Amino acid sequence: MLSSEGLDQLTAALKDPVKRKLIARDDTLIGGLVLVLSNADKKVVIEALEILLCLAMPVEHREFLHNFMGMKEQLTLLAKDTNPLDHVRELSSQLLCRLSSTEPVPFVPPQPLQQLRSRNANTE
Repeated sequence: MLSSEGLDQLTAALKDPVKRKLIARDDTLIGGLVLVLSNADKKVVIEALEILLCLAMPVEHREFLHNFMGMKEQLTLLAKDTNPLDHVRELSSQLLCRLSSTEPVPFVPPQPLQQLRSRNANTE
């Protein structure tokens, strides 16, 4: 499973379009991200979802991600969260929609987990 440091490194690598394309086709990394979706730490799950949303921006990456083993199941479970204010629920629903869409989306890099932690610490 990917560590939070590994997720931060992956987030940084996504800024490079060549690396982003390679990551989007890497079975090991995508499998690790799918596993992270079941992590108990919601902040880690949020970062994984933001990375997957970023990877799903180009239409040509979506079919691979959509058909990746366990992806739809994990996202469906997260999207059914009973807390309607939960950011995990929102992101997982957004990713499920994006993976089924053929509309292009402009690239927006995800935030590193460190920034996410400090932002959430200020709101708690």
